[in-house]
Amino acid sequence: MSGTCRSCGARLLWVETEKGKKNPLDAEPNPLGNVVIVKRAADGKEIAKTLGPWLGDEYHDLPHYTSHFATCPQASRWRKREGQ
Repeated sequence: MSGTCRSCGARLLWVETEKGKKNPLDAEPNPLGNVVIVKRAADGKEIAKTLGPWLGDEYHDLPHYTSHFATCPQASRWRKREGQ
């Protein structure tokens, strides 16, 4: 699902993580990004997978994205605090 950031107006892709949480990504792919969108094997649903240094090779052909929390000037305003 796409949308825009309520703080900075940037275009976003909203995706679900492997743990079922909604995550905003910058809409444009970024070769330096560490998030890819993959289909979950169990049901074919698209989910965001955050790559670590050990997981990059098998996903090198997919577009890489950046979490909008890493690029939004007001990201701290929208992050959920521990215990909320």
